[in-house]
Amino acid sequence: MLSELAADRARIEDLDAEIRALERSLSILRNEKAQVQERLDSYKYPVLSLPNEIVAEIFVYFLPTYPLRPPLIGADSPTLLTHVCHKWRDIAVATPELWRALLFNHHTFPDIDLQLELCRLWLTRSQSYPLSMEFSKLLDIPSLSPLIVDALAPHRARMVHLSVYVADLPKLVEGPLPMLSELELTINKTSDLEFRTTLPEAPLLRSVTLNGFVESYPVTLPLVQLTSLTVSPAYRREYVTILREAPNLVHCTLGVCNDIDSQLDRIELLSLESLSLFACGTNTIGCLDDFITPALRSLRLPETFLYPGSIESLSAFISKCDRLQQVDVTGPRTIPKASYRQAFRSIQFFFEEDSSSDAES
Repeated sequence: MLSELAADRARIEDLDAEIRALERSLSILRNEKAQVQERLDSYKYPVLSLPNEIVAEIFVYFLPTYPLRPPLIGADSPTLLTHVCHKWRDIAVATPELWRALLFNHHTFPDIDLQLELCRLWLTRSQSYPLSMEFSKLLDIPSLSPLIVDALAPHRARMVHLSVYVADLPKLVEGPLPMLSELELTINKTSDLEFRTTLPEAPLLRSVTLNGFVESYPVTLPLVQLTSLTVSPAYRREYVTILREAPNLVHCTLGVCNDIDSQLDRIELLSLESLSLFACGTNTIGCLDDFITPALRSLRLPETFLYPGSIESLSAFISKCDRLQQVDVTGPRTIPKASYRQAFRSIQFFFEEDSSSDAES
């Protein structure tokens, strides 16, 4: 019995010795850790040493180029920048350029309450900066329109770029748009044509894009003040009617549909400098004959618009364009590149390569 007690006392002494040794080792490790942590704490990451103004500029370049609109959340959203560290959050929140372009899409972002909350937040953070805004079909959720209108009302005067479905336009903009310069309208279905409205006063509006069925377009627009117009798709009789009311265009893009009307008066656009045509159907022969554009500098179109005689048709058109400098031929070709360049030596030609084309390169 006494021998067992002596053995236990000896074991206790051994354990105490081991504990003291381990505590000394632990103390050494803790001291080393403190030294390493001190070095880390004193280290300044280069990006965090940049002036706030430079960081803010980098943040702006992180986003899609204005007036393109980033998503409210996700990898391409300025919201992501607020989740990295406190300093970045403070800089991002204080940089109104990051919040001036807004995309509201309840189809890709089904949490309407959160999306509406973020919209209000972005509008506040954008301060007095001009706004670029895009809205999906708000009529799909009738209760949503009044909430959006209330959120937008204090900021309507700052709208510069606006993309919206036609049916939502009267609900979103109830009053003048003094800074609006670019408008994109989309018709989603035939029922959108059942009402008519006039765009509120927009004295600076210069660029309009019309997407969808454009015959008897339900929105009255100040076409005479436009310098840029995109219409797609459009039958010839439709775009001829529209373009007659837009004599000051400098840039025009048309998606041309099949049309049985061949006898149409020509459109005289004396200021037009660039014309881009693409096919939304198969019967586009003769469309180029619709235009009288003496100031034209750039032309873009598929070769099919020049049939049946591509060189001859283009020659007849170019004879009326003293300033034409560049022609872009898109899609499949039957005429070799060299034939175009030889026929029109003073004009620079570019060709969209197409694997289905058997014309020589």
